[in-house]
This record gives sequence, C-alpha cells and structure tokens, in this order.
Amino acid sequence: MKNLENLRAEVDSIDEELNKLFIKRLEVVSHIREEKKLNKIDILDKNREDKIFSKLKSETPEEYFKYSKDLFQNILRISKEFQGDLK
Repeated sequence: MKNLENLRAEVDSIDEELNKLFIKRLEVVSHIREEKKLNKIDILDKNREDKIFSKLKSETPEEYFKYSKDLFQNILRISKEFQGDLK
C-alpha cells in the first residue's frame, strides 16, 4: 500500500503543477483577448487550433494521443469561453 500512497503523492504534485500552469495560461489568454479585441479579431482561430493538434500529435506517444487530444480540446474550449467572458 505504501507504493500506492507514493504514486498518489506524485500525482498530487503533478496536479498542483498542472493547475499553476493552467492559471498562468489563462493569464496569458486574457492578454491575447485584449490583442484580439484591439485588432478586431475573432476569438476562434481554427488555423491556430489545427496547428496545436498537429504539434500535439507529433509530440505525443500514440497510446496517449486520444487522451491528450481530449485534454487540449477542453483546454481550448475553456480558453475560448474565458475570452468570451472577458468582454
């Protein structure tokens, strides 16, 4: 059981880092929204999203890609929602 506790502690640590990075990402997204607003650019940039997923596919082991893609689809959905809320 000790091994399970150690592994869970490691996951907890990773989760803390993920949350810090996600908050940092949202802070940057708020600046992106301001730039888009100033330049009258739509929130959705399909070309940018295609590039993100293409890069993700090339950097992710095949057995994890489905899950990484799902994660990033949610991150992008949240980012667009967040940008819309900043109006």
